[in-house]
Amino acid sequence: MKGLIQIFLLFCFFPYIDIIHIGTDTQPNALIFGSILLFAIKDKRLNGPIIILWMLFCLSLVMAMFSTLPAFITIKNILNYLSPALISLAVYAIFQRAGYRIQFRFFLTVVLIYMFVGVMQMFFVNEFAAGLVNQARGILWGGRGVISLTPEPAYYGSMCLFLLVFAFLNFTKKQNMILAPLLLVQVVFMAQSATAIAVLLAAAIVFVIIQMMRFRIKYVFLFVVMVFAINTSVNYLEKLSENSRAAHLFTVFLDDPLVIAQADASASVRLTNTLSPFIAMRHNSFMPLGFGQYRDLLIELYHEGKYRKLITRHSVYEKERLGGGINMILFHLGFIGLLFPLAIILSFKKRLREDLVLFSLLIFMFLLFSQIPLMHSMIGVIIATALFSGNYSTMVINQKQ
Repeated sequence: MKGLIQIFLLFCFFPYIDIIHIGTDTQPNALIFGSILLFAIKDKRLNGPIIILWMLFCLSLVMAMFSTLPAFITIKNILNYLSPALISLAVYAIFQRAGYRIQFRFFLTVVLIYMFVGVMQMFFVNEFAAGLVNQARGILWGGRGVISLTPEPAYYGSMCLFLLVFAFLNFTKKQNMILAPLLLVQVVFMAQSATAIAVLLAAAIVFVIIQMMRFRIKYVFLFVVMVFAINTSVNYLEKLSENSRAAHLFTVFLDDPLVIAQADASASVRLTNTLSPFIAMRHNSFMPLGFGQYRDLLIELYHEGKYRKLITRHSVYEKERLGGGINMILFHLGFIGLLFPLAIILSFKKRLREDLVLFSLLIFMFLLFSQIPLMHSMIGVIIATALFSGNYSTMVINQKQ
């Protein structure tokens, strides 16, 4: 059993390793081994957040019957809904029933493997280990960073942020003093991912604002420092933007946030993906749209001349379906899709008084609005970890009392 658990967790922490070659970025390896584990672990207790995730999966089966997408893409959508439910249940069962804990040394090894591959790609062999993932792209091209063990720099940066969230939930402050710098260096200097940096900055800004509303004086000072740092770094970023895509996009955003979709093709697709559920809610009165309506809605709005700064020709015709996490569910399910962020908040609820946990929740939420597929195994891992750590800490407090 222990060996099977370790294989499952390895696939969770390396979700892009391509073994069965099915032609997708995110691989279903963790999904397969998680299913096997659930059969092996007899006593599995459901709880509120995990029940909500299974309800959403059942709704995806209903939507699949009316899908206008090709069969393969419809199946991928169904598996996207299945993955958070199944993997969170498997990880929670491992923690609670199998009594397994992820050790600091194991996790540090995972972080160092990503960093080692990234260093090799950046300084020695650009294509190092690229054959282990599907369709490796963007290695040191057009001002983009390296990919490590993911298909592209944006996924590398996002993977580091997922690992950062897991570290904040699972390890001590002393241990995170080691892990956090290792992961942040990879995000900023190796992946150079505009998406990951934007997620991190957005989470930091919202976190500081929340702390200011709580009258936490030290965070008021931090906010002033952040504003000063951003203001003084603009000139430097303008010089750096000639060779760095992330810096270029950041300077464009500071100049006029509304035109960032026109400044970069990839940014256009990601921004349209992120904001499309809110557009859909406005034009469809918060009602579900189901599978296969994404491109039709964008084409209709594009030809009507609406949202021209946001919806470009590239963003309309690049994607046949909507990718992502919370944004995809909100687009498909409308107001019913709000159950997904509710499940996440309920998972984190018991530890939200801890600053690092609140910051982790914000990073996680912003990540799930970027173009990260729900089949990404770290989504289920983080939900289960937050849920278990909250219940476990409550249990320890009750025992002491």
